[in-house]
Amino acid sequence: NRFYYFVDYIDDEIKKDILKFKNIGLIIEKKVFLLKNNLLNNIIKFCKKNKINFYIEDNYKIALKLGAHGIYLSSKNKKISTIFSKKLFIIGHVHSQKEFFFKKLQNCNLIILSPIFYNTKYNKYKILGISRFNLMSLYWNKDLCCLGGVNSNNLKQIRMLKVNSVGFKKFIKEPKKKPVYFLSRRVNF
Repeated sequence: NRFYYFVDYIDDEIKKDILKFKNIGLIIEKKVFLLKNNLLNNIIKFCKKNKINFYIEDNYKIALKLGAHGIYLSSKNKKISTIFSKKLFIIGHVHSQKEFFFKKLQNCNLIILSPIFYNTKYNKYKILGISRFNLMSLYWNKDLCCLGGVNSNNLKQIRMLKVNSVGFKKFIKEPKKKPVYFLSRRVNF
């Protein structure tokens, strides 16, 4: 996948916007499957119907039970296990070099490095920016994904990064016109 969308809820409008992307995967956040409601079933039915890969956050057993394509290991996950590396695609989330080396021990196939741009979750001193992102990941031999503050204003700056995918949480919900055509046409970042 070249795009990863973090799902906390889904409705018809979001489904239409998701279907405009090619090569998108949905990362189902932990709070969705802890609530035990129909939301999780709706997301999974939508993914299977449209052949969209979905990933479960920090829960190997639920990922296998639901037939997920992989598992997403948050930066808070400190379990080292080689069991799930054989059956599932593993996405690891990091904020620093130290966390990267730990995710390497967890046998992650893809590393999400964040935050790349400003967002309300982090203060301005924790934002990596283009230069720090590229310097930090210079010698990493893993597939990289950027996350954090991606919107229609800074989307073109992603071309300057050493990444092969983009993750976002609020980009689809953004009220401005989305440059989906720009995203789906691109061959290389």
